[in-house]
Amino acid sequence: MKIRRTPEQEAYRISRVQIALKGKPATEEQRKKRADGLRKAWTEGRIKVSFTPESRAKTADKLRGRKRPAEVVEKVRVANLGKKRTPEQVEALRQRLIAGHAAGKYKSSPEGAERRRLAGIKAHTGRKHSEEQNRRHSEMLRGRKLRPEHVEKRAAALRGRPQAAPATAKGPTNKRSIEGALRDSGGRIWWFRNLTHFVREHPELFDASDLQWRPIRPGKSYCACNASKRLLALFGCGKVVPGTWKGWTVASSAIERTEGHADLLGRDEVNVTHNPTT
Repeated sequence: MKIRRTPEQEAYRISRVQIALKGKPATEEQRKKRADGLRKAWTEGRIKVSFTPESRAKTADKLRGRKRPAEVVEKVRVANLGKKRTPEQVEALRQRLIAGHAAGKYKSSPEGAERRRLAGIKAHTGRKHSEEQNRRHSEMLRGRKLRPEHVEKRAAALRGRPQAAPATAKGPTNKRSIEGALRDSGGRIWWFRNLTHFVREHPELFDASDLQWRPIRPGKSYCACNASKRLLALFGCGKVVPGTWKGWTVASSAIERTEGHADLLGRDEVNVTHNPTT
């Protein structure tokens, strides 16, 4: 039997129920029964909610600037501790995000993106992961690979852009720089840090045909020339290492140190030590 009430009667009934239940938390059985009923109603399509831009804005205005109490945040954290999404849930969420981005659903203003970036930096500044966290992260990431389109998207943003960090920038500060000394065809000794930078800063020491700078591989931004490659080969560690190139030799090799730093090509009479600031 379905009881029909007027809007006034229904409002009065609800108010009396609220008064009766005020201060009385629901039991676990009641919560479960309520959740099952709502879940069933959603599944059967009996609950339909349609949001309009106005309704979304109205809801956002009510929540804007509000934060959950610390006890609520802690309660949610404890309730979710140890829970993991199933592979089906992860895949469904991924597909929703992909479709949402494709439809422009998650667009944000440049100001909002910058605000989130700064908030993330602030949240992680000074924080150190424990050994357990590092181990768990390594296990989670082991064997995972980015999709080719993600790799290309990241590479395209960096391709051809000068590096600002000293450790990766061109020049003596680069972390892969080597230090050493070279003796030129005239017997002069040149000290350097970062051999490619030395060649780039002293073009007068080499033939123009040896200074044609090209990428080391197609699509790469790092360039080298014949002079830089040939001089770098003098410091090689392979089975076959050339001893000289167009009169250039390593001025601080083990053989020279054994011979009292004598010139391997017998040019001591014109040896002039030169120490440029490179």
